[in-house]
Amino acid sequence: MIYLCSVVRLMKVPLSIYRLRPLNSTFVVVLDSSFKLLQIWDMEGGTLVAEQKLERPAKEIVVEGNIVYTLGRFEARIDAFNISNNLKPANSPLPIRLSHQHCQSLARAGEQKIRSLLVACPSGILQISVQNGQILRTFNELNNTKETNPTTSISALQMLTGPDGNAIVLAASRMRREMLMFNLDGKLKARLRIKQEKQANEKRLWLWTALAMYDDKIYAMDYIGNKVEVFNFQKLDKNV
Repeated sequence: MIYLCSVVRLMKVPLSIYRLRPLNSTFVVVLDSSFKLLQIWDMEGGTLVAEQKLERPAKEIVVEGNIVYTLGRFEARIDAFNISNNLKPANSPLPIRLSHQHCQSLARAGEQKIRSLLVACPSGILQISVQNGQILRTFNELNNTKETNPTTSISALQMLTGPDGNAIVLAASRMRREMLMFNLDGKLKARLRIKQEKQANEKRLWLWTALAMYDDKIYAMDYIGNKVEVFNFQKLDKNV
């Protein structure tokens, strides 16, 4: 089935955008490609609303409530910036310092009693409280989450609603063409192995940097291939 889409709004900005997160139907927050500049833009008026230069370069941004969280590009920490206060550093919650180096992806942990974030680190995918930085849960490939974790490097991470209507954590591997699906108790539910179709004159490299799920399909943005891949969840190999 083919859907025809039309451009609703087009806005040109004088910078190269690395990450973009919508605040609502009108405003967006962006991280530029220097990794050192946060901005809020009005999509309707095409005007810059707020700007904050970052002391520490960021590799990922997430919007949770009235706060923009940034994951350090070189430092193992998460900083917070207040949207209502022109992206000034937030006094609360305090910056979250991570004991794990080389953490990669950052995502919202959905609507739960305790506001939290998901961050992919070498020890696993950590669910962290935004109030005190406490690790609430670890998602990894082992049944016993206390053990050393062999979880592969993660390039994209997202909490989604699965085909059965229950919340899941979906993580895209950086090294293998597979995705890991976790239950909210931290246990691995399925390993989705995705075959690569061989096409003439097409490189076999890929890098999934964003994920979404709708009905029984998974949508993955391939940064290297400059395309969106769509996978039928029901036909994927789900062996754990």
